Amino acid sequence: MNLGSCDYSGSLDNGGVTLEGGGSYSGSDGGGGGDILIDLDDGVNDPFANCTVVLDGRCRAVGPGRDTPPAAGTVTLADIAHLVPDLGTLSTQPAGWAPLRLPANPISSASTHTVGATLLGAPANVRFTPVEWYWDYGDGSTGTSETGGARWESLGIAEFDPTPTSHAYRSRGTYTLTVSIAFRAEYQVAGGPWIPIAGTLVRTGPSADIRIMSAKTVLVDEDCVRNPHGPGC
Repeated sequence: MNLGSCDYSGSLDNGGVTLEGGGSYSGSDGGGGGDILIDLDDGVNDPFANCTVVLDGRCRAVGPGRDTPPAAGTVTLADIAHLVPDLGTLSTQPAGWAPLRLPANPISSASTHTVGATLLGAPANVRFTPVEWYWDYGDGSTGTSETGGARWESLGIAEFDPTPTSHAYRSRGTYTLTVSIAFRAEYQVAGGPWIPIAGTLVRTGPSADIRIMSAKTVLVDEDCVRNPHGPGC
């Protein structure tokens, strides 16, 4: 049979596609015309038959009747580059100053946290974990640590003992201390498992000014409470 012309329309129901219309055709019997009805099997041509997430008229994830989050490697750092992780605060010990040539102890409070986001058009969570800190001490010296630091008393060491984040300044003055933080990221869709994202996201964190001063030790014959005008008081 050869179709000469046809005019048809289509409809989509919950299970299949129906095409119907009219046309003319010719065959071995010399010709003819009439209505054409094509009823396709349910589920065969339904674009949403196996779709677990339909958003904005598009099938976002396809699977055999279960929630299927984007596979590992689907989401990249470029997809989360617009997100702003919590960079925490930056403090120093002692607060805002340190003696010349003795370690100042900077402390970053950045920690693991979760941010809501939209990934591949679907609601998701992104979990950021800080894994490395890059220190710029402001005097031309830099350092790297795998911790944001902690107070001397929390570490169980004496005041002005070296720490993984500390730095001893060699010249008096006021310096601006800056820290950048590298975050490892994971994402989660529809309460599913956490899936890692390859690479790390580095963000410049807060800064703090620190004043470096000379310190002198002198012997006194009385404590400064009894004699506040004594040497060294």
